[in-house]
Amino acid sequence: MQGMKVEIESTIQTIEIKPNIFRYEKEVTIRKPYYSRDDVPSTYYYRYYDDTTQKWMDGDLALQSVEKSGKQFVATFSGKVGCWMN
Repeated sequence: MQGMKVEIESTIQTIEIKPNIFRYEKEVTIRKPYYSRDDVPSTYYYRYYDDTTQKWMDGDLALQSVEKSGKQFVATFSGKVGCWMN
């Protein structure tokens, strides 16, 4: 959907798995508009380039709520995204 705005909120969490390798994670909340309520999925795969880590972050976000806004439906998704770092 071109021209639609996605709003993002996030918090940061770091989980160490092994020496020299760890999973860097962020809790992310996004709001995404849809034209039909039927188009809103229960999960949303989210991927973006994080300038702080200089890595691609990704993860599946769960649907939290759907609100009607004019002629659109605005879905709120949240969950963890992350990447492996060394």
